[in-house]
Amino acid sequence: MILTLFIVLAAQFFGVKGALEIVIEDIVCPFFSKEYLTEPDVYVNADNQVFLNFSIVKSFPTETQSYFQLLGASMGEYVIHTGLELQMSLCEMLDEPIIVGPILQIVGFDKPNCPSPPGVYGNENIEIPMELMPDEVIPNKYLISWELTYKEEKLLVIMIYIHVH
Repeated sequence: MILTLFIVLAAQFFGVKGALEIVIEDIVCPFFSKEYLTEPDVYVNADNQVFLNFSIVKSFPTETQSYFQLLGASMGEYVIHTGLELQMSLCEMLDEPIIVGPILQIVGFDKPNCPSPPGVYGNENIEIPMELMPDEVIPNKYLISWELTYKEEKLLVIMIYIHVH
């Protein structure tokens, strides 16, 4: 009895590590600047992979800022600040090694050609790089918000809704 109680308490205190499962529930692009981009074609396929395709029709200004934020859900609203928040220039964001940098590189952005020239960008079957994720994440629904801005003007907003089990 005491041993069982100890095991249960130890598991709760130290956390139980298991296979992290992240399900991408939806991905939307509620805003894009027609001056710089064509309307992004973006969706989640049946294999929990993202398809993304867009064209840059005019290069982003070199001062373009990138803002990434992860919010947790509480009572159906994405209001919990997780502390995962990055703001830097788009070109500097390419050096971010864990989340945004690898995704930007997957869709065709690269540091030597930043800001990227006009052209078609994207990829199909984009997966969450699980090897870069922490061992433990609190199970919840999350919103990943990514914005590109120039001065006060929004250039692109992408929102990814995920569920961590």
